[in-house]
Amino acid sequence: MRRRADEGHREEYASLKRALAARTDHDVDDYGRDKMPWIGRALKRAEGWARR
Repeated sequence: MRRRADEGHREEYASLKRALAARTDHDVDDYGRDKMPWIGRALKRAEGWARR
């Protein structure tokens, strides 16, 4: 099993996914759309890491 480097970000994402999955008023498209802001921030962090 591969471990991710940042436990805080890992837990933040898992928590977001659990909260979104628990919403009964949303469908799979809403789930994907609603997690995109977090994904966008993660990609910016990854780009910064890659530059370093």
